Amino acid sequence: MSMITRMTLAMMALCLGIGLVPPVGNYAANAQGLNQKLNDQAPAEQRLTQALAAVADIRQALDKTQFDIEALIESLDYDPEAIIDFVRDEIHFQPYEGLLRGAQGTLMGRAGNTLDQSLLLALLLKEAGLEARLARGTLDHEQASMLVRSLRGQTVYGAENSLSDLEPSLQKLVRAAGLQGPQAQSVMQALQPTPKAQELPIWTSAVAGRDYLMAQLGNKAGAALARHDAEAELARQSTDYFWVEFKDGAAAPWQRVHVVASGDVFNAETLPATEYFSDHIPESMQHRLRLRVRLERLVSGKPETIDLMDPWERPVANLTGKRLTFANRPNGFRSLQDLNDLSMIEASTTFLLPTLNDAPAPGALVFDLRGRTIPLSTLAMDGMGAAELFRTVGDQTLAAADALAGLSFGKTKNDEVTLTALSLRRVWLEYTSIHPNGTERVDERTLWLMPETVSPAPNTVLWELATPHGIGVATSEYPASYLLDMELSRMQSFEPILRWALQSKNGTVDDSPANRPATPPEWSGFPELAYLSQFDAGVHSDQNLYLAYRAEPSIVVTRHGLRTTPNGPVSFADVDILHNRRTVLYVGASRVQFDPTEAIRLGVWDTIVEQVELQARESFWHSSPSTKFISANRMYQTEGTKTPLLLKTPTDATTLLTTAVDEPTRIALEQDLSRGYVVLAEAPAADVPMVWWRIQPQTGETLGRALDGRGQALSEYQHALTVSAFSTSAIAGTALCYGSDNSCSFAECLGTAMVVSGIVTGAGAAGAALGPTIWGALFSGVGVVGTLATHPATSNLPVSLPSCFRS
Repeated sequence: MSMITRMTLAMMALCLGIGLVPPVGNYAANAQGLNQKLNDQAPAEQRLTQALAAVADIRQALDKTQFDIEALIESLDYDPEAIIDFVRDEIHFQPYEGLLRGAQGTLMGRAGNTLDQSLLLALLLKEAGLEARLARGTLDHEQASMLVRSLRGQTVYGAENSLSDLEPSLQKLVRAAGLQGPQAQSVMQALQPTPKAQELPIWTSAVAGRDYLMAQLGNKAGAALARHDAEAELARQSTDYFWVEFKDGAAAPWQRVHVVASGDVFNAETLPATEYFSDHIPESMQHRLRLRVRLERLVSGKPETIDLMDPWERPVANLTGKRLTFANRPNGFRSLQDLNDLSMIEASTTFLLPTLNDAPAPGALVFDLRGRTIPLSTLAMDGMGAAELFRTVGDQTLAAADALAGLSFGKTKNDEVTLTALSLRRVWLEYTSIHPNGTERVDERTLWLMPETVSPAPNTVLWELATPHGIGVATSEYPASYLLDMELSRMQSFEPILRWALQSKNGTVDDSPANRPATPPEWSGFPELAYLSQFDAGVHSDQNLYLAYRAEPSIVVTRHGLRTTPNGPVSFADVDILHNRRTVLYVGASRVQFDPTEAIRLGVWDTIVEQVELQARESFWHSSPSTKFISANRMYQTEGTKTPLLLKTPTDATTLLTTAVDEPTRIALEQDLSRGYVVLAEAPAADVPMVWWRIQPQTGETLGRALDGRGQALSEYQHALTVSAFSTSAIAGTALCYGSDNSCSFAECLGTAMVVSGIVTGAGAAGAALGPTIWGALFSGVGVVGTLATHPATSNLPVSLPSCFRS
């Protein structure tokens, strides 16, 4: 179990102990009597103070120089010589094109190309009070090849992760949380050294998966799976060369600093500069990410595509450590009591609003389930945040419905389209990765698609469209200290709301909605970062021989939502690696080679990690978790029972697959094949979700896929949890705890929210599978206030709910 997970479990124990949250899931038994026992020792507010003081002590003890520019420059005493030595000695060279990581990403990963390293050095020198600029030049092939050959003999790099100094502060947190016995020992064990990847249990499974895929490909892939020369391609990527020039004062001469091409590589002092940059790197040199959501409707049988938001585009270097969220928010959530009856929400919803980062998406169009659209600006709500939107949306519902009903799609009244001629066919998210060389990779993910044969019920369409998405980006490795600092900072951000909730519980404050403190923006955590960090745990430990790094951004998307079935609503969760491609090298004594075999193992590792976390999520809720996982891993875990199909061209997806494959799956398969992947797929069968592996035979890039191209999925499940509280809360947003018509107190609402919205990504299976490594999961919000969202229609919920939520 990771350090991050143990910390959040400790905070969860504290919230249980002070009586702010109810017993939950498999932890319910441990919570019985805990509140009274601890209250006999110290008042709840006193224990909260002690716990938060321990959190502050732990943050203070962290080595922030691993990720914080300001902390680093202070540790170097603002000394230019020390700064230059640090970047030259501690930041390693990795060849790739363009601005990818930026200064902070380069610092955290302890590596970068010449542009990213120069950005870091220039920023540090500017912080030290000097004037600095970047210079650009062009290397010839031999000079670039010398840079690539300097990769040989690189030692293991990445920020060190010594956490032994945290023990005293961690013991304080354990005591304040009331943890004893095995639970206390589990948290303290987080200080153990990080094991090597080969020592982790899932290493064996990843190797087995690699061997299975290699055997299935066999001679059909030929010699492409063998190691092959990398120097020529990496040299091509390295010809665009950057260095830093600085001076102390306007009259002083510029001094060159080459931290990559130092004297033992080649002499770059005479290399002419072709361009200088002082404050800004042009977009044409950046890796960028663009998001947009689109709608297709049929107007009198003819398809029409509409953008539901303006394109949102950013440099990926600016997304380091950031979480993006997208959801179509239904306006049917107006009070906590609505959650007693999902049909009431469905009946009350007249439109959905695309939101990005918990606010209306730029240029958003609200839309309904027929495909009618109208600009949000016409409802005078485009400038509001999500909470304000949901506080006022009840008053706007009628006006919005009237506006939608009168919409004419830009035509004259005499030519107005009737409602019977209009239907919603498809809504999808579009992720575009933009490379500095101008190429764009577009990944589409369908939010909802009209079935070809059966007309779906409106509630089915609603919940599919309302599914929230969390989006995480990584350009390098995240150090453990950074992950821990993020989680601890998130805990601290909840101090005002936790204290208010306790005072509300005790009746010592006015609990009216107008007086309630705002929910911190960090309430949802960063589960995507957990996956991205776990992926890096699988990199081969012997980096004197193997080198794996990101030469483009990795993007991971999580979803957790509701679906309707004949037996009632069910929950689903999935993890989607849009891409996690790495440059994987074997660095020998005499040459640098691409190693597709090692790349395949890493791809299998990533796919296993997806399933491990999903299993952990359900293990938290249920003592007997489901085995209904849709995972490409099953292909090699049941080897001998099925022979996969080998698909090599887009036409294979049409000629070799039967009609049992639905349209979104076929589209995803054809897209993989058109991009040059070889696909190993299970033979499709009716009512069995299809899974497949995509493998790039030249590089070994590998990923398990399922359904419409997403990664691993936890299939629809019910068990003791009839409706996923987490799913509903994520859809509703945090505003429900602030409504004026709630019969629950603020403490009851937010206390329950700590459980049902924050803890569902529990620690069980993932901790067991990944071992006691700080590179394990950063699970979202165990013990952090989220949003109340639950459906208490059944007494089997693993949450003891306040009476104000019951029918």
